[in-house]
Amino acid sequence: MNDQSGDTNGVSRIGWLALLMGPVLLAAGVFIGDLQADSRVEVLAGEETLIVAEVGLAFRARMDTGAGVSSVHAEDIEVLGGDPLEPARNLGRLVRFTLVNEEGASATLTSRIERVRSIRTGDCSEARYHVHLTLAHGGRSQRVLVNLNDRSYSPHRLLVGRNWLARGYLVDVGRHAGGAE
Repeated sequence: MNDQSGDTNGVSRIGWLALLMGPVLLAAGVFIGDLQADSRVEVLAGEETLIVAEVGLAFRARMDTGAGVSSVHAEDIEVLGGDPLEPARNLGRLVRFTLVNEEGASATLTSRIERVRSIRTGDCSEARYHVHLTLAHGGRSQRVLVNLNDRSYSPHRLLVGRNWLARGYLVDVGRHAGGAE
């Protein structure tokens, strides 16, 4: 045995710790590196209240670091002057939709379709329209791309993805909304 305390096969306890924690620290560094350099970093709980600023509608939102783009529950989606059979042709057109939060409060708004994505769900495919919305929390707001989706099945009608989180937020799933642990 050499002079390193806890030596196992020539690797010290510190060496083992570095081997085990290296991937975790690297992953955290990559995510933190995605944050905008000029932003304050705020730690959020896995569930927070956010407001869609265009209409002042509050949602109990789920923070989802696995989702690239945010998603909101929308009903009565109608493309103005659009092609119902070819959703991809509706890019750039105006879309009218109604946002409905978990409590049933709703607001209707119109926005420009910025992206159309075909999403595979089970054995079928559906087109989802993406629009820019401003999501606000704690006095800060970010305008991001949000897809319009039927989230009536979900307890969280707003799913906040990395496109919003990467602008100065980290998620601590052990934390409760409002900062309590």
